[in-house]
Amino acid sequence: MRHLTIFLFLGSLLILIGCGGGQVDPGDRDDDYKKGVGSLEYEFLRNSPPSQVFQNQNSRVSIELKNIGANQIQNGFLTLTYDRGIVEFTDGSSSSFSIRGKSVEYEKGETKIVSFPFRALKLSTESQIQKTTIVASACFDYKTEVLEQVCIDTDPYNIKPDSEEGVCDQRDLSPGATGGPVRVSRVETQFVSDEIAVAPNFVIEISQSNFGSDNIFSPGTNNGFCMGRPVEADKLNVVDIRAELSDAELECNRDKVKLIDGRATVTCKGFPIDISLGNYEAPLYIELSYGVAKTKTHKFEIIK
Repeated sequence: MRHLTIFLFLGSLLILIGCGGGQVDPGDRDDDYKKGVGSLEYEFLRNSPPSQVFQNQNSRVSIELKNIGANQIQNGFLTLTYDRGIVEFTDGSSSSFSIRGKSVEYEKGETKIVSFPFRALKLSTESQIQKTTIVASACFDYKTEVLEQVCIDTDPYNIKPDSEEGVCDQRDLSPGATGGPVRVSRVETQFVSDEIAVAPNFVIEISQSNFGSDNIFSPGTNNGFCMGRPVEADKLNVVDIRAELSDAELECNRDKVKLIDGRATVTCKGFPIDISLGNYEAPLYIELSYGVAKTKTHKFEIIK
């Protein structure tokens, strides 16, 4: 089933429970956690590794992962870049991970710890202290979902002689921060009409909330960044988009959009709607898919 159908089913289920006498906490829904602009946050744990490690000593790099966004991360990739002549990772320096986002079960997002044991190598006879840096890179696919009610105005020019005020008023939408670093910042509804039908068009503005912090890639292409491979220019700052109105796919002028200075605009066309239906509200679903890459550094010393 499409995501929109799932949203509608859950909404109907909540209404049925309420009508049956059960009390439903309006905050006890996954939709209420689709807020904020974060995704994966991660940090080196304190003293892991410590600020100084003796040569020929075993230690470990431990990193805490936390998904503070609303989307589950599956098959994420965490890798370490390091000075190979100074330390040696005994069980490898990369790991895949999956981690859940904010939800009823994980109100603040799921947290995991990933550890990489290593051994500090023997220093040269001339060296007493060797400074070194470990770079931790995380790559993962993420998704932002927006579900809003929009007003379908079948008489946008008020040309019907007997038209009356409908059940809703057409207005632009500002969904705000919806649980991901790339968000739908604004939706403008436009209408193209003739004598028998009206076709809604949606001008969707997309923006990267933490522009300059996260690296955004076309989904499925960002692991090369963590592996030290160059990423093709046409994959950088690219977001996939699709939209539905009342569970029917909209035709967007682009299904892949490139962010310029963290922003982009897409127009999605709707299907013709009979003008006899009058004004009514309909669910608009927008899905943004993209890859994210981040880096963190940790400095320490190898001593004799």
